[in-house]
Amino acid sequence: IIPPDIALCEDCYREFSDPSDRRHHYPFINCTNCGPRYTITETIPYDRPKTSMKVFPMCNTCQDEYDNPEDRRFHAQPNACPVCGPSVTLHDNFGKPFKCVDPIVTAVNLIQDKKVLGIRGLGGFHLTVNGYSKKAVDLLRTRKGRPAKPLAVMVPDIQTIKGFAELSTQQEELLQSPQHPIVLLQKSKFYNLAENLAPGVHEIGVMLAYTPLHHLLFCQDHCPDVLVMTSGNISSVPICISNDDAVQKLQHITDGFLFHNREIITRVDDSVTRVLNN
Repeated sequence: IIPPDIALCEDCYREFSDPSDRRHHYPFINCTNCGPRYTITETIPYDRPKTSMKVFPMCNTCQDEYDNPEDRRFHAQPNACPVCGPSVTLHDNFGKPFKCVDPIVTAVNLIQDKKVLGIRGLGGFHLTVNGYSKKAVDLLRTRKGRPAKPLAVMVPDIQTIKGFAELSTQQEELLQSPQHPIVLLQKSKFYNLAENLAPGVHEIGVMLAYTPLHHLLFCQDHCPDVLVMTSGNISSVPICISNDDAVQKLQHITDGFLFHNREIITRVDDSVTRVLNN
């Protein structure tokens, strides 16, 4: 059995947030309790040489963790760190590398500037814009040819959701479950997101950040706390999973791409859920 992909766990988030930790703000931090599994597996049995992590030999420190039965990363197949693991790069819509000091900061600058960003995530690409900007959402809709269908958003925490949607205890638990699905929520009277996100309906699809890369975007002071995260595809075509495929198929939609070099083997779209009658 191939284990499922699991949203970033609390232990890894604590290390991710700790400036003194060697994996501080590392966008691919994971352990045996979280991270990519199904999406990076080529064949069974599930071992590192049979995943897309095989091209990243572990450094001595990561290898020690991997070999230690008392460590949280004992036989965590995607185990990695900034020294030996995958990395993130920023490119224009034709695939040419951006000249920038920090790809994450510059990526958020594009979002702030009402541009469309293609982000390579866990199971494929997302198309991302500022969730507060009607202009940015209009641009995304026009380019993608999706005039009215609701768009899902991603936020960093539960508190942000309470600013624009009604939230029950059950929905809150669902949002924070290991799957971190999109949950359809009633818009509240304080709803202040772009009016063209989900036009003509009383619900909005919301998910919490579930990968360290998503959390890293929200860590930037100038990042909007609501980001549109819709599937990176042309209508009726599967989501893109490779960098080359994204450039070929999405360059007319995006203004730039946030790439990483950990290959996605199996595409997986975000789950969409709704609570009915409890």
